[in-house]
Amino acid sequence: MTQRDTSRMAKSNIESESASLGVSHIPLVLMQTFVLIAANDGDAATAGRVLGISQTSMSRRISALRELTSRHGGQPWLLLKGKKWLVTAEGQRVRGVVSDFVRRFEQAERFIADTSKSPLTLSIACDHLNAVGMVGRAVEEYLRENPQHRVRLAAPS
Repeated sequence: MTQRDTSRMAKSNIESESASLGVSHIPLVLMQTFVLIAANDGDAATAGRVLGISQTSMSRRISALRELTSRHGGQPWLLLKGKKWLVTAEGQRVRGVVSDFVRRFEQAERFIADTSKSPLTLSIACDHLNAVGMVGRAVEEYLRENPQHRVRLAAPS
């Protein structure tokens, strides 16, 4: 089997997998675009300003989203009516899930950014005797070597 045959088989497998899903992989930026257009009553210009992208970039995103969501006979999530984009029945069906996904992803991004800036906190629980003895000495040594970290030592009485 040649490399070309292997490549063709892999592409065929991906296409059949996508067809069984009904919609191909949709990039996060396109989901964000959809959510903002829907949230702004179909106003792509406002959504573009929120995203900080040009009208040309917004048009490309909408075209890509419509093409991806209408593959394999599906209905696109957005339909242009006049100067506004309407959320189609299929768009309404997926809107809540897509909005929730985008919101959760953005929460994860913020969490990762926030926690990467904060110092590591190590929590240790032991009895009072060890807190002033062996564990206490180990914590002191650890903090000398890692002054940017914090240690919480709990010794219930």
